Amino acid sequence: MFGFESEGPLIERLERYAQRKAFGGAVIPPGLLENLGQAGAPGENAHRAVDAMLGKATATTAGEKLEAVAALLMADVEANQDLIFEFGDLRKRIAERLEAQRKARFDVLRSEHGEVYRQCRQKLDEVNDLNKQLAWLNSVTQGAAERRGKFHAAFKSAESRRPPRETYPNEQELAAWQKEAGQARQRWEAEEAQYQATVGDARRMAERAGKAAKELEELQQREENLRAELEGRPYSDAYGFVRYPE
Repeated sequence: MFGFESEGPLIERLERYAQRKAFGGAVIPPGLLENLGQAGAPGENAHRAVDAMLGKATATTAGEKLEAVAALLMADVEANQDLIFEFGDLRKRIAERLEAQRKARFDVLRSEHGEVYRQCRQKLDEVNDLNKQLAWLNSVTQGAAERRGKFHAAFKSAESRRPPRETYPNEQELAAWQKEAGQARQRWEAEEAQYQATVGDARRMAERAGKAAKELEELQQREENLRAELEGRPYSDAYGFVRYPE
């Protein structure tokens, strides 16, 4: 069995050992294994380093790769005893660092989810309030439309009561009719203006309510995505792509 040299850092000794083992003389590019001991490890370089050590063409998970390295060392416990202990310590440090990073990421997600959750409730209250105002304005508009129709009918009725020419109305009769028709027109025009104003108010309120409802929908989607991440479930992003928790 090939043993490890007893001198030199763990990573350098792993590299030399891999190059000596009967795995096709795999040569590991210098520095690749250093990722195993750095923040964020094992990363892509670490994956490729262990693949090179094991002579594997396909990558699996980082945990499986480390297990494979451990199995390689355990093939000759007596010769590799010192390195086995060092590698075990390295695996422990990797696990601790990754767990710390996972916890930090979880804390950030939990904080962000709490804020988005609060915004969802705030936006929901806003939407409900706007919808209540919109319902009231629609009711006002309906009432204004009814009054508008009534006063328009009254104006047309007054206008139709013009004294017939064949009755040869005098000036006083014509003046009385003109006064009545004029007053009816003024009342109708006032109601028409009020109706148009309430229609405008209702339209603007409907636009505000629609905008708020869309914002609420976006917040709800964000809240659902964050909750899925916290629970370790896949979710769909804004573009429809399925995302998996990190």
